[in-house]
Amino acid sequence: MNRISKQPRPHVTEQLIADALLALMKQYPFDDITITQICQEAQVSRQSYYRNYNDKQEILYRYFKERWLTFQEAYVFSPTAVQENISSVCRHLPFSKELLSILCRDSLLFILEQASRDAAVEISRKMPFFPILDDRKYDLYRYTFIASTFTSVLYQWTLNGFQESLEELGQITKIFFAGFGQTDGGNQ
Repeated sequence: MNRISKQPRPHVTEQLIADALLALMKQYPFDDITITQICQEAQVSRQSYYRNYNDKQEILYRYFKERWLTFQEAYVFSPTAVQENISSVCRHLPFSKELLSILCRDSLLFILEQASRDAAVEISRKMPFFPILDDRKYDLYRYTFIASTFTSVLYQWTLNGFQESLEELGQITKIFFAGFGQTDGGNQ
């Protein structure tokens, strides 16, 4: 006789845990949230939690990385369409203003930055970007630059109380990336 488990499937469990943490972060500072609270909110056992995650930061990291990968599939035009991709990111920002505010409040934007960089690396495996200086060994520098710059823009936007529209944010970000993608080493 087959037994039907009442435990959610792994992907569902991961989503429940991420949703629980995000809900708790609206109420409590990140550092004050316990694993017990997350498990209770998600209605999963500690064993299920530790089967999927090592710590709370990993939950956020994987959540952000997954959001970037899903976003890329829907909105990134082509590897060389840098300006269009920046506009698309800003028009269809995969993170709410509330979440960005919480990340700033709890000094957690570094996790978004790490996930952004690592998602860019993974995306480049499926859709190679233009090379920098015609050498792939510099790619990690590029991914780090993109992730750091975009995270910095989001940070400042949050500090400014989201005064700029998403279109204005796109224009601001484009200015930072102006000329990015030139492969001649900046000799123009």
